[in-house]
Amino acid sequence: MMTLPCPCNDLYSWPNYDAPVPRAAVNDEHHLSDIQRRLDRLQQPTHPSPRDS
Repeated sequence: MMTLPCPCNDLYSWPNYDAPVPRAAVNDEHHLSDIQRRLDRLQQPTHPSPRDS
């Protein structure tokens, strides 16, 4: 399969090595499950301390 050249290849400033590189993609499933775990911990009933009895 033949790949097409980048549409930026005719720009004098391409590639721009001074620009920051793109970050890695976010793993939504992992990120959202971490948020869910933290929310679940917040919603768990806390045990009263012996002083509160």
